[in-house]
Amino acid sequence: SSGLVNAVIYGNPVAYAGEDSEVCGLVSTLNAVRSIDNSTGLWEADNTAFNQPVNPNTAITADDYGTYILTWTETNWQCFDSDETQIIFYEKPDFAEAGEDQILEFKFVTELNALSPIIGYGTWSVSSGSGDFDNDTLPNATVSNLDYENVLKWTVQNGVCATVSDSINITVNPISVMRGFSPNGDGINDEFRMEIENAESVEILIFDRQGHIVFEEDNYQDGNFWDGKNQNDRDLPEGTYFYILKAKVANK
Repeated sequence: SSGLVNAVIYGNPVAYAGEDSEVCGLVSTLNAVRSIDNSTGLWEADNTAFNQPVNPNTAITADDYGTYILTWTETNWQCFDSDETQIIFYEKPDFAEAGEDQILEFKFVTELNALSPIIGYGTWSVSSGSGDFDNDTLPNATVSNLDYENVLKWTVQNGVCATVSDSINITVNPISVMRGFSPNGDGINDEFRMEIENAESVEILIFDRQGHIVFEEDNYQDGNFWDGKNQNDRDLPEGTYFYILKAKVANK
């Protein structure tokens, strides 16, 4: 004898939970894909809430920021398969504080004073001017090789969240040079002085109106400022004189 039997053959699903992802905030949308049209699925993960756990593209809300492993299980009759995906939930930085503006007296290096971020990490960069950082991720980094006018930016970031930033202005004042002096021996304004305490070395050449060198000094500092005399220690006449000043300063 013989007969016919109806048999149903079920395909074995191949679960795909989607690519790993990173989001800013505590909510994300999942991207599983069913391998069989009429199969069913289920999302599972600790410390999370799914809007529709049977939906491959459901929204998920994490209890806290951090890394989560999610499992998507696809079932077709008694056949099933599972796959995992990872989501990192980042908290958005709320502020950046670069510190106070600075004014330096012919000094091209300084220590910065940004606030350490509570969320994420910060990085220094040069918006205008110049500057070399010893460590651009330190809030109190040392910056050298500054220009006379500089704008430095402190940017705080955390994962894929939008950055927040703040800037400071650093002004380096040039050497303060007198417009004139009166070397008459009265103890007031008797020397051609300048504010050069932050210079490593200063050279000066002083000329008369005819272009003759009347004074020269390779180590121009307190104790040997020009007092209106020539190299032979003779008084020079009142008038207009010209100078060339070469200053070497640290970190510049």
